[in-house]
Amino acid sequence: MVRTMLKNIQYTGVYISGKDRQDYETGKRYKMRECDWIVIPNKHPAIISAKIYAQVQKLLYERKRRKTKNPNDPHFSGKILKCGCCGYGLNYCREANPPRYYCKHTMSLPDAKCHKMRVNADELENTLLTIIRKQAEVVIGSDDLTGFRKPTADSRKMADCESRIKELSEQRVNCYERFLCGEIDRDTFISMKTEFTAQIESIETQTALLRQIGRDKEAHSKIVAVAKEAMRETATPKDIVNALVGKVFVLPDNRLEIHWKFEDFTNQ
Repeated sequence: MVRTMLKNIQYTGVYISGKDRQDYETGKRYKMRECDWIVIPNKHPAIISAKIYAQVQKLLYERKRRKTKNPNDPHFSGKILKCGCCGYGLNYCREANPPRYYCKHTMSLPDAKCHKMRVNADELENTLLTIIRKQAEVVIGSDDLTGFRKPTADSRKMADCESRIKELSEQRVNCYERFLCGEIDRDTFISMKTEFTAQIESIETQTALLRQIGRDKEAHSKIVAVAKEAMRETATPKDIVNALVGKVFVLPDNRLEIHWKFEDFTNQ
C-alpha cells in the first residue's frame, strides 16, 4: 500500500482527470496521452510532499534501469540456472564482491538446504563452460559415423526388403488360391502359409532395424551440427550454453546437474 501511494502523484495533492475518454458512438473507452490529462495541483490536502515524491520516482527509475536485462549481458539467466534444492531460478548479483548467483526464494526459510546459498559467478560459469566444451569436443570428434552403414547401402537394403516382402505376400495369396482350387490340401496350405508369414515377419524386423539406424544417424548428425555451430569461434558463452543446455541445477555442495537439450548428447 505504501509503495502504491509513493508511485501515485495524486497523493501529493494533485487532482488528475481525463485519463480515458469514451466514444459515445461505439461505447468503447480509450486511454488518453498523459499530455492530454486534466491536472489540477493543490486540489486536495497532500499526504506525501512533492519533494519526497520526486525523490522516490528517481530511486524507482534507477532501480528499474539496473534491473533492465541487457541482451549482451554475458551472465546466465534464471531460466538456465536453477537451484538444485527448490527448483527456482538463481539470481545474479553484480554488486557483490565477487559477483555471485544466489537463491532468493528461501531467504526467509532458515531450515531450507539452499537458505542463503551463494555461488561465485566466475567459478560457476567457467566450470560449466569447461564441461560443455569437453563434451562438445567428444561429440564433434565422433563425426566419422562409425557404427552406421553408408546411406546408399541402407537404401538399397531397404528396397530389397520391400521387394522381397511384396514377393512373399503374393506367393502367400497364390497359395491360398491354389487351396481354394483344390490343387493343394489343407495341411499343405497351412504349412506353406506359415512359412511365408515367418519369412515376411523376419524381413519386416530387418526393415524396422534399418529404419531405426536411419533415425539414429539423422539424430547423430543433428547433434554434431548443433555442437559445431555452438563451438564456432565467434560464439559467446551464452550462445554455447543456450544451444546445448536445457537447465543447470546448482547444489549447495558445488555440484552441477546438467540437463542437455539433446537426450543422447552424453552418449555420443
